[in-house]
Amino acid sequence: MRITQQQADTVKRLAKQMFGEPADVYLFGSRVNDAARGGDIDLYVEPSACSLKGRSGLHEKLRLASLLQMELGEQRFDIIVAQDPQRAIKVEARSKGIRL
Repeated sequence: MRITQQQADTVKRLAKQMFGEPADVYLFGSRVNDAARGGDIDLYVEPSACSLKGRSGLHEKLRLASLLQMELGEQRFDIIVAQDPQRAIKVEARSKGIRL
């Protein structure tokens, strides 16, 4: 995993702040490959069941990206918020990603 434990803890804390308990966060993509270099930080967030209450989660997603930039510095974050549990990205993130 090519983020520090402190970065992972920050991501988890901020995701739970934006999406409620228990929000699950997975790091996936190139950052899970220790041999790779560079790349953005791909995050898959499964919000708590009642945190979005029919909303798309766009506001929370943008706010999370902003908070991550402020706390972790200027980096590219690609954040996907789970809406449809049958999406292929969920399978990818959960099977090849790392739960933070």
